[in-house]
Parts: sequence; structure tokens; C-alpha cells
Amino acid sequence: MSQAAALLANQCLSSDQVKSVVMALPSDQSKYDFALQAFPKTIDKVNFYDVYDGFAYFSTVFRLHDATAGIGQPVPQTNTPKIEIRQPNVVIEKPKKRNWPALNYPNIDNYLGNTGCTEPMSEVDFDELTKDLPATMAEEQAQAFCRTLVSKNQCLSTAQIMKLSTLMNSQTNRFYFLKDAFNLVYDQDNFGRCGDVLTLSNLKKDFSVFVNGGPNPNVIAPSAPVCSVSAAEQKEVVDALSKISFSNTKTTVAKQIIAGKKCFSTIQIMEILNQFLMEQDKLNMAKYAYAFCIDKGNYFKINGLFSYSSSKEELTKFISNAGQ
Repeated sequence: MSQAAALLANQCLSSDQVKSVVMALPSDQSKYDFALQAFPKTIDKVNFYDVYDGFAYFSTVFRLHDATAGIGQPVPQTNTPKIEIRQPNVVIEKPKKRNWPALNYPNIDNYLGNTGCTEPMSEVDFDELTKDLPATMAEEQAQAFCRTLVSKNQCLSTAQIMKLSTLMNSQTNRFYFLKDAFNLVYDQDNFGRCGDVLTLSNLKKDFSVFVNGGPNPNVIAPSAPVCSVSAAEQKEVVDALSKISFSNTKTTVAKQIIAGKKCFSTIQIMEILNQFLMEQDKLNMAKYAYAFCIDKGNYFKINGLFSYSSSKEELTKFISNAGQ
């Protein structure tokens, strides 16, 4: 952000240059902060909509659009004499934030470890989502709220998952929620810290075994899902992706769909990849989808979608390492 802000000190930028910087920033909040600072110094504001492609969430795009709507607009001049109206002192309350238990929540600023999804929910969106929850929730209500986020495959940080688990009083319910949420966590290397929300020693031990990948005889493994996506379902997926313009949004939605349905054939994955115009986007999605492919022996066919040999070599190397 310091380097990005320095660009604006003594020069103006085009919308395309602003978009390039936005694409390089790690989170929607940092993208928003820079884009808002850059807008007054953008020479072709009529093209500023292109910058929106660099964001992952529609909510951030809407905030930026509203924030820039009045910047640089001329103030209408009238000959009507000004009438001074004294307004009473108004105390503006800060937006509410839920008070969470005092735990040592991990911070993802400058996080460089393994990631399980594209980008976690922003803290602004998380606070907005949880601020109106009752101070004390019924156990079933808390479980239902957490299950909803899991069913939507919403990418979350370890800290956010820890906070959500504390909505439930039952230690067992917390334990199973943490297990379900593992597939949603952004900062995978921090996930072991979720054990701090468990107080029962046996559950702490079972969670540690789960995080470290060892077998746990006390937990019954879920039955394997039926691996098939029908032709009708595949058509719905392709049609949905074809209607999305923003590349980042399309990537996020595609990953959510693939992780939700879990089982795709190589041909079906190729149809999904064809919805992406940029080669790098296709390559990233091909890597992500490999784990959900039911006929990995045919995955070499995907190389035919790439124009550059470097992309083919990178995917081949990725598949080779994934099989070790």
C-alpha cells in the first residue's frame, strides 16, 4: 500500500494503470482504499468501471461506486442568497461490532502460508454479517447460522471461524463445525489455533489429530459422495459462469460450484475452463479443479486448452507433485 500510494504523490494514472495496481493488492479492503485515493487523479474517469474487475466481492464494488459518485462533479451555482441554518449537535454513532471472546486470534496481514481458498470475507463484511446477532443465541439457532455459511462455501479466515464457533455453547458442536469449516479456511497454516475455542481435553486431542492429518478412531468418517454431475447440472454451471463479467468474481463462483458438487469429469472441467478468457485464469482454475476430477487419467487433455507451452509444463508439474 505504501508503494501504491507513492504512485499518486506527483503523477496521474489511467484507469488501466489503476486496475493493474488493484489486481496486485492482497485484499478487497486494500484494493478499495487505493482505488478511492486514485480516482481523483485518474485521467480517464469514464473508463474507471474497468477497475471493478480487480475486486472479488460485489459489495466492495458497490461501496467504491457510491464513494466515487460525487468526486469531481461540479457544484451548481445559484444566485439564491445563502441562509445559515444552525443544526443541533448530532452524535454520530460508530457502526456496531459484536463483542467476541478475548482469544488470541491470528492475523492474516502479510500472510504468505498455504491457502485453502481465494480470499477470505473482509472484516467489514464479517462485522456487518454478525453485528445484529443476539448476544445469547439458542444452540440450534447458532448451529443453523454456522451451517449456512458452510453450505455457501464462503471463504473465511481462521480468526473468523474461531469467532463463529464461539456462538455455540456445546463443545461437541464447536468441534464438528471446525472440522466442516476446514475446507473454507483461507490461512490453512493458522487453522490449528482453532483448538483454543475447545476446553475439553479429549476434543482438543481429536482436533489436533484432525489438523495434523492422522487417523482418529473416535470420529466416524463421512460416507463418500456420489461422484457425478448430470448434463443438466453442467449446463446450469456453464450458463451461470457465462453471465459473469468480472474475472475475479467468475473465479470465486467457479471454485464455490466445483467444491460444492465435488465430482466433475475432465470434459466437464474443460467446459468450465473455456468460460475464462485469460490463460493464467484457466491455469489457476485447472489446478484447483484437479482435486475434484473423477477421471484424473484423462486430465492431460486439458493441456490442449493452453496456448503457451509454459502453461502446459506448469500444469504437468503441478499434477506430478499432487500425486506424490
